[in-house]
Amino acid sequence: MKRLSLILFTSLLLFSCKNNKVSSTFRNDITIDAKLDDWEKFIYIKDINSGFAVANNDSFLYIVLKTNDQKIVRKILMNGLTVWLKRKGLKSAKYGIKYPLGMAQSRKGYDQEGFTPPHGFNRKRNKPKFDINKMIKITKKQQTGIEICGPEKDDFIILGFDNKDGIRVSIGTYEDQFVYELRYPIYNNTDYSSYSLNIKPRGVINLTLESRAQLPEFHKGIRGGFNHPGAGFPNRRGGVPISTPPGRKIPGADNSMYRDLNLKLKIKLAESE
Repeated sequence: MKRLSLILFTSLLLFSCKNNKVSSTFRNDITIDAKLDDWEKFIYIKDINSGFAVANNDSFLYIVLKTNDQKIVRKILMNGLTVWLKRKGLKSAKYGIKYPLGMAQSRKGYDQEGFTPPHGFNRKRNKPKFDINKMIKITKKQQTGIEICGPEKDDFIILGFDNKDGIRVSIGTYEDQFVYELRYPIYNNTDYSSYSLNIKPRGVINLTLESRAQLPEFHKGIRGGFNHPGAGFPNRRGGVPISTPPGRKIPGADNSMYRDLNLKLKIKLAESE
């Protein structure tokens, strides 16, 4: 009964995100551990069927995303997730934090452990089961760093999870929900971090959540290969083009996986009272 009351209370705090503008709250006590103990009020983002919350102090921005929508979780774990952050202003630096990196980094592990059964199923009678906890376990085991993009378009670096710049990210499950948490430096002092947004109190941050579709290897080069016109299979008449036109479905696939996720928000930072 206590847990049910907590769930009902939390659901009452969800409200619709209007005009993509979100006000942060001032907090000093958030731990990046993919749990929701440190969070109270969420907004509901209909576009991605997820709860979202943001907080900050003088040094860091904190964001959390939670969802039990399996399609969104699959998209994030298989395609990867990049959070783009930019201080308001045309000449401000833009940084992208990518984690998870996506299936291209560890496809073998996903195929063998992330789905049950891995081979020989009939997609109508015996659809493979998506195991979120296994997928997260594989991601954490095989992807041991965070990719940081910026400030220039072609700049990127892989940082460890315990990096000196204070960037922290974590994924996990909490009360049957997928949770993503991020901490990013925002203080106005580059001596502490090379990647800080250098933003003043009550400033505005443009935030973008992006998960770009990745076409699986078995769909690439499908116009031919192995001296056969049917993607390497004898007596086949070709297949789906490499670039599938909008609205066209890839046979046998969860086609929501091949649509990009791109959500833009404006974050108004809070100031210490």
